[in-house]
Amino acid sequence: SMQLNTTAMVFIGVVLLGTAAFAFIISVSQSDAYESVKPDVPDHCESRVDIPWVYIKTHKTGSSTIANMMHRYGNKYGLTFATPKDDTFYAWPSMNENQIINTVWDYQQGKVFDILCSAHVRYQRRALDVLVPGAKYITVLRSPYTHVKSSWSYWGVANHIMQKSRRSLTLEQFMEDPLELVKLGNSGDRILLINSQAFDLGMTSHQPKMSDVEQLKEEMDEDFFVLITDHMDESLVHLKRRFCWDMEDIVYISLKQRSRSGGVKKKSAKDLALEEKINKMNYADKALYDYFEAKLLREIENDEGFEEDLEEFRRQRDSLSSYCAKFARMDEVSHRVQLQEKQLSKEDRNCHLVMLDSQSFSKMMKSKEGGSPQEIECMTQGYPVRSTAYIRTIGVVDGAIANQLQRYAKNSRFRTIFEKKSPTDNSFKSLYYSRPNSKLNVFVGHSNEYTPLSKVLQHMEARVVTITTVMDPVQRFIRLWKLYNVENSSGVTLSTYISNPHQYKQKIGEDLHQVLHNGMCRSHGINMEFDATTQKSRQPVTSVSNSFKAILIVEEWLKSLAYVRRLLCVKHNLFDFPVIEENNNLDEGATLSLPYKEQAVPEHVANQIKQFNACDVELYRQANAKFQRLLDRQVSMSEEEEILREKFKEYSNNCRDNIGRCKEALMTPSTFSEAQSKSGYQ
Repeated sequence: SMQLNTTAMVFIGVVLLGTAAFAFIISVSQSDAYESVKPDVPDHCESRVDIPWVYIKTHKTGSSTIANMMHRYGNKYGLTFATPKDDTFYAWPSMNENQIINTVWDYQQGKVFDILCSAHVRYQRRALDVLVPGAKYITVLRSPYTHVKSSWSYWGVANHIMQKSRRSLTLEQFMEDPLELVKLGNSGDRILLINSQAFDLGMTSHQPKMSDVEQLKEEMDEDFFVLITDHMDESLVHLKRRFCWDMEDIVYISLKQRSRSGGVKKKSAKDLALEEKINKMNYADKALYDYFEAKLLREIENDEGFEEDLEEFRRQRDSLSSYCAKFARMDEVSHRVQLQEKQLSKEDRNCHLVMLDSQSFSKMMKSKEGGSPQEIECMTQGYPVRSTAYIRTIGVVDGAIANQLQRYAKNSRFRTIFEKKSPTDNSFKSLYYSRPNSKLNVFVGHSNEYTPLSKVLQHMEARVVTITTVMDPVQRFIRLWKLYNVENSSGVTLSTYISNPHQYKQKIGEDLHQVLHNGMCRSHGINMEFDATTQKSRQPVTSVSNSFKAILIVEEWLKSLAYVRRLLCVKHNLFDFPVIEENNNLDEGATLSLPYKEQAVPEHVANQIKQFNACDVELYRQANAKFQRLLDRQVSMSEEEEILREKFKEYSNNCRDNIGRCKEALMTPSTFSEAQSKSGYQ
């Protein structure tokens, strides 16, 4: 009896273990793009998940490769990231404690993180201890000689000096008197050339006292793990063995530099002379580099089994590089789209992770931690675009977007060009209100007049984001036909006109005929012949398409609004608009998804309209293709589309309850312009 009971208990135990294993397998198979695992830590290792990390990312040292490695490690083990709000800097180059702390996204007093590694930050211990208490610090140092040569070229210091002082200098000439000649360039050149690594590590002067450098070295010796760019492979394997990381945690495909540890090219006498001058200028960097390079080489020399690990690391690195070569043409945005929007094999997912840059990783981690796409998705470094030109397209339902841009400009206190309601001629001065002798930030085009983009840009600040909108040519034609009440005013039916438009253009009027006939193309300066074919239209349409950063699609209404918000990096509440009857920027029957009421059109009539508007059809086709390419590079667009839908619904209900609070949002662009013209415009 006892034997039977024992057997039964064993059987039940096996079943339970099997069930648990099966449940584990199911849970792993259902994990998402942010899968994390708990490590199996050997007894002799420090517990890697118990170690919080801060990465001091030095400039031009191969630091992007290490940042990627730290991101992958933190993501794998489910660590909480202190990510920067702008995905680029933790207040660098500031050493102000509060500034550094307040650049962290989602920071609240008392909140702490497991890892900080997403951007450049200087070694300000008090601030970093607040964010990641008890952290192990990691950084990278590079030979001052190769560091300065790389920095001189990468940062374009010679170009800065030429632009500022009209002097042409080589690095060799610069090194004859660097402390004086550096003043001829940009202010940032000193930071990035002279003891740059010591500066990133907290030295407050570019010519620090050696006693301060020695103190820093002692502190780093205690709290830092220092990698050496010139021995990158050895540094990574040493890190793996020291902290018991897995080989996959340290394998890399270099993101910005392609050199590997290995043979050293013999320097010429000229090179040696230049190196001596650089080492003299960057004495602090040289002292740190020499000490920690010697320390690395000393420690790995006495590490039994190190060479075998190094050989295996290089084999796995080369294998990974070979497998991931198929994704080499993708940029970092594309890698993030693959990771967050696509179903991937484990191998392909690993490739995209290894190729992801810090900004994309930062955004991905914010998304993982529940951030809204309206907080995260922005195509600048977190700051609104200052210069925007919106060219309106005649006959297109684009008044709501024009109004949003006008309100955005007003709330941002940007210098803006507004349309005049009753122009006397086609000149720029007659069409628009603008401040004299001033470059403008925001241009919103006239609703009924063509203004060449080239002329607009003459009045704008540099780096203008250019936008326009198009709509389905058939729906546009039907909309205008009804809007202008053509049949009653001319006695010509739609079917009669479209069967032979040229014959009836005098009856409906030459101006209206021009609007109906390839009116979208004409809005952008393309004046096609009456019988223009799609083939004839293709080249001029391509030229127009290429002149715009984005062409929005009315039939993709919410996606278009979400995209332009991301493009301009605008706070979402500035892009609210009410879908109510009182909004004259929308057609009767408009919905949250479409700003006009779609009309049913017989197929033969639609085909005739398309034939008559071959250029508009080609413009719409190219615009859709371009917009789809833009959407293909976006993450969480469907989620933001739904967020907008709910926000607009709520805003519309609030406007119905109190129409006064939405007064500006209900203005047509021309009415808004008239109101603003009283504020110092002429």
